[in-house]
Amino acid sequence: AVAAAARLHGLGEGRAPIPLRNPLSEDLSVMRTSLLPGLCGALGRNLNRGVSDVALFEIGRAYWEGERTAPPPGSTPDGADAALPPLPEEPLLLGMVSQTGDGRADTVAARLRDLQSVLAFAAHDLAGVSVTIEPQEIPGLRPGRSGRIIADGAAVGVIGELDPDVVDGFALRGRVAAAELRIDGLVPQVPPAPRFQQPPTQPAVQLDLSVTVPVDARMGTALEIAREAAGELLESIEDLDEYRGEATGTRKSWTFRLTYRAADRTLKMTEAQARHDAVAAALETRLGAEVRR
Repeated sequence: AVAAAARLHGLGEGRAPIPLRNPLSEDLSVMRTSLLPGLCGALGRNLNRGVSDVALFEIGRAYWEGERTAPPPGSTPDGADAALPPLPEEPLLLGMVSQTGDGRADTVAARLRDLQSVLAFAAHDLAGVSVTIEPQEIPGLRPGRSGRIIADGAAVGVIGELDPDVVDGFALRGRVAAAELRIDGLVPQVPPAPRFQQPPTQPAVQLDLSVTVPVDARMGTALEIAREAAGELLESIEDLDEYRGEATGTRKSWTFRLTYRAADRTLKMTEAQARHDAVAAALETRLGAEVRR
């Protein structure tokens, strides 16, 4: 597990871990730079006790050496801390892992979509921004199934399937999707308490949309296009399904559920359908989608 943890960097990529002077054991000899190795260890303990198809998350801090500014003079009575080396930065991270035991590529792809949906909701609720996934090779993640999480043009996280060698190193089974998001990279000051949102007083209209798209189309791009086209009446959009097979040929099929609501009146079906048609048209024009009737 120590060797596997050394390969799984997450957001701690390129950052040397801070050693402890009196470690309890070899695998607890440094302060963590990522939440993912610890989550993989917890995942392994669940699997060893007969629990499978496990999904875990953690919100906590990592420790990156030499990235926080030095403490200001006068923060201790004698000012002695002014001569200390810079304190480590302590980023607030969200880490997630989701394991599937059947070993199928489409199953782990569904787990990755689940994690991406959680990331999208977190980014929207915390900072009011959308996230996209930029495909990229990430150490410890499977080539071709990994990428960086982008918000407002900045990389704020990583997502992908664990590399098979990392899965073996942690003595896991099946296939594992993983993601890590820097929460304070989205919002410098995380709200101390949940923000209250008035419950809706008007009914919603839910409409589903199924499309086929080129096999290299990105889900994040499709969601952004849909939100722009739907406008202010779109309350939420959820990706329900992805299918690839003989029926779709060189394309893949996506199904979305869109919820429309007007805050000040009962939304007419004709209004919702007009926005829905605009979403379909935008996906056809900008993403090369074909609507499944």
